[in-house]
Formats: sequence, C-alpha cells, structure tokens
Amino acid sequence: MRILVVGAPDKAQGLAFQLGLLGHEATASADVTALVLRSVEEFLPDTLLFDAVANDVLKELVRTLRARLTADLIVIPQDHSEDDLVYYLGEGVTDYVTWPLTPRALSARLESIRQRRNGGAHGVSRFGDTELDPGNRAVRHNGQLVALTPTEFRLLDVLLGNRGRTCSHKGLLRAVWGPESEDREHYLRVYIRHLRQKLERDPAKPRFLVTVRGVGYRLAEEGSRPVSARRARPARAQIPI
Repeated sequence: MRILVVGAPDKAQGLAFQLGLLGHEATASADVTALVLRSVEEFLPDTLLFDAVANDVLKELVRTLRARLTADLIVIPQDHSEDDLVYYLGEGVTDYVTWPLTPRALSARLESIRQRRNGGAHGVSRFGDTELDPGNRAVRHNGQLVALTPTEFRLLDVLLGNRGRTCSHKGLLRAVWGPESEDREHYLRVYIRHLRQKLERDPAKPRFLVTVRGVGYRLAEEGSRPVSARRARPARAQIPI
C-alpha cells in the first residue's frame, strides 16, 4: 500500500518510516496544501494519513483533496472531539482514528481498509455477474474469463475500489494514466465503452458502469441508471492512486 503521511515534517517522516518497516510504501509531506498536492502527483498514494494536523488546515486539505482524488483519507486528529468526528466523516474521509495507537495497530487498520475496498481478504470483488481477482489479474463474467487490457483492468479496479461513489474524470485519469493526463477525458469515454461492451448485458443501457453527467463515473452497488451532476457527490481517488 502506498501511503502519504501528512503532518509536521519530523513526526510525519518518523511515522512514514515506521510504516515502511511494516511493509508499506510510505513517504511524508508537510501539511501545506501546495506541498501535499505536489506529493500526491509525484507519489500517487493509495491512502493519505493526516497526523495531528491543525483543524483549520486539515479542513482545507480535506475539502481540496476530496474534490480531486479517489484515494482514502484517514484522519488522526490533533485534538479529538465528537463534533470533529461527525464533521470529517460527513466530508467523506475513510476513517477517523485517535491516539494512542501503535504503528502496528495502525498498519492493521490500513490493511483492513484495503481489504474492504478490494472485496475481502482474498481481494476478490464482485458486481452483478462479474468477478475481479486483482491478485491473479483475472476478470470473469458469467463464470467465463474476460480478456481485459492492462488499462481496462486498472480502470475497473479503481472503480471497484470506490464502488457506490462517484469518481471524477480527473481523479480517474490521474489514477489510471497519471497526472499528466488529467485533461484527456476522451480516454475515459473510450475505455468505459470497452468495459461496457465486455461486461454489461446491454452496453447501451449500462446497469453498473454508470455515467454521472458532468462529473465522472460510478460503479453502482446494484443495477442503476445515470444520475445528474446535481445529485452526484464526487468521492475519493484512490489512486493508484
């Protein structure tokens, strides 16, 4: 798992080092919006971990990143309060955890989040008649193997990791093609069309790979129809996010 630890430089670097010893690929960034965004573009984290960031700075970072990314955002607050817990969960952060928490316990929590996103301990995710096995890079539809290109597989994997939430065009483009491609929305149109042709019963009327007009795409929890941008709420990046 690729983790970006955000906070006071010395403390963030120390936590990133400890997570690295536990098997994660982790790096650190000071809690300055411009520096965090640069680190995200260069490192492409799966998870951002905010460690004791001041509340006013943290709120700005969460608002900015939630609008741009599909990555998990995890808050370890500077000063815990129930009001803050309710606020940040309402803003779409993945988790809100409090110290004392050992690096080993934190690592286990991060692994649990990764497994939930990937559909369980074995990483197999399902929607409708389709099953994706990231460990074996295999996709089955109605029990039959489906040949996906690496890019199609990556796009489907990101959508599955954010199942039920809207992924913005830019977030998906960064996650699958990299930050230099975030303005190439035609990539998404082409590859979403390919995935629908291979995985939807009626590609012209998709039930799962849903367009959110003016925002991006969503993998529906159950069969659904396209929704308007006014009803949609962009969700996280994961990336590779």
